[in-house]
Amino acid sequence: MGLLKKFFRYGLVGIVGVMIHVGITYAFILLSKPVVGYVFGFCTANYWAYFINSGYTFNCGRSKKFFIRYFLVVLVSMSISTLIFNSLIIFSNVTALSVSLPIGIVLQFCGHNWLTFKQHTSPNTQHPKSSA
Repeated sequence: MGLLKKFFRYGLVGIVGVMIHVGITYAFILLSKPVVGYVFGFCTANYWAYFINSGYTFNCGRSKKFFIRYFLVVLVSMSISTLIFNSLIIFSNVTALSVSLPIGIVLQFCGHNWLTFKQHTSPNTQHPKSSA
């Protein structure tokens, strides 16, 4: 599957993931537990996104190794984009969000494409010989 098609699918999964995160967070805000809701929403949305991205976006199976890599990529990219956001907040909220959000999305996609769900092919794979 081409890189652009993967990125499009990743974006679709991400949109639904954001809706899950926001929905859970909002429900907990109504219960006066916003921080609990934010954390629970983040974890639920990312678990769901892992489950869908592993099959639909990256055509890989699911394993403990992929799951751990997935969350490491999420945490690293979130940390980098948060640092960028915090350094740009002095200019404006819009500027900080406009720069840090796309960087975080691209970092996560690249990390998942080339680290989390990296396809391994054996160097010893034999190809049929042509008959000449």
